[in-house]
Amino acid sequence: MSHATLSAPPQRGLLPDLFPQLMAVAFTYLVSGASFATIPLFVSRELGQGATVVGTLTGLSFLVAIATRLWAGGFADRKGPKPALILGVWLAVLSGLFAWAADIYQDSTRVAIWSLILSRVLLGSAEAIVVVAAQTWALAVAGPTRSAMALGWVGSASFVTTAIGAPVGGILYAAYGFEGVAIVMILIPVPIIAWLMRVPGASVEVGQSLVFLDVIRRIAIHCVTIGLVGVSYGTIVSFSVLLFEERGWTPPWMGLTLFSVALVAIRIFAGSVPDRFGAGRTAVWSLVVQFSGFALMAHSHSVAGAYVGAMLAGLGFALVYPSVASQALNRVPPRNRGAAMALFSAAVNLVLGIGGPFMGILAEHRGTGAVFYLAAVAAFLAGLIVLSGRTSAPYRG
Repeated sequence: MSHATLSAPPQRGLLPDLFPQLMAVAFTYLVSGASFATIPLFVSRELGQGATVVGTLTGLSFLVAIATRLWAGGFADRKGPKPALILGVWLAVLSGLFAWAADIYQDSTRVAIWSLILSRVLLGSAEAIVVVAAQTWALAVAGPTRSAMALGWVGSASFVTTAIGAPVGGILYAAYGFEGVAIVMILIPVPIIAWLMRVPGASVEVGQSLVFLDVIRRIAIHCVTIGLVGVSYGTIVSFSVLLFEERGWTPPWMGLTLFSVALVAIRIFAGSVPDRFGAGRTAVWSLVVQFSGFALMAHSHSVAGAYVGAMLAGLGFALVYPSVASQALNRVPPRNRGAAMALFSAAVNLVLGIGGPFMGILAEHRGTGAVFYLAAVAAFLAGLIVLSGRTSAPYRG
């Protein structure tokens, strides 16, 4: 397959050049959000199963995503991000087909559950491949001077549409049952595939590639740093509602909403800051703000303080990922960008998969506020790593 080299002229806005890739991410994660919101209802109401089955189905996505991201990075580097992105969207379609099969065969609980397992495995793989391929493609379009902005846009597309997909799935489930959700999961990605087929792909650069182990050595400190930042993301997503309920603050979902709004707003209006003022400097100040936000949420005795803390946490989190990621990309050749981004993203998934149960135990024994103190400490440690200069130092192998 031939690939035309893409490059965005500096004077042009970046968003129009990234629009096809962002739409692929958006629609895939819209499907994901709808699935996350409705599978627990289908499992409990129609299949009569308990929390163990629901938890297993939910956790499958994180576990599958780790392995798939690593494979997807190498595939995008070898074959180009366009075929990788199209493959990922096709897997989302297949996920919808198996979800539909679960609804059709719901009278046979075993068949329905195995259909849902296959659906979750396919969708977890789709998410991983789509985001890695989109990031790799976006980096080829944006060039090194706008890499942080490109990564921020891709991340925002996934974050926003996952949040939108949850209520969309709930509305569909209430109106048409799980069958309606599954059919929409099948139909939504198809036009994106047709669109991507017509978009010129990014070229596969010739030249010497690093072996995978060398990529790991070059960006290991960046993976550790973003893994620490991932603690904060897991905290706000999994425990903000519990913190608000525990302390009698209403509405309980407001912390997550304010965090999300602040994150997206900064990426829209200040996404170029790491590229313009330096990734290291931006990451340090972002982590200071993030630390302040989580510490305030943990210590606050008023809902107003919690609101401010959630917004500060979102403001700080917004630019850390693209800042540290752009530093990591500077330590690998362009031929290995996909592998680097896959490793980088997998670090967050690993923390979310392993750290979630630990944070739950901490919340049970020390209160939910202790989890937010832990997130603040993790942000502080990440800030120390960035401040030490180790993430920006040239590789000396």
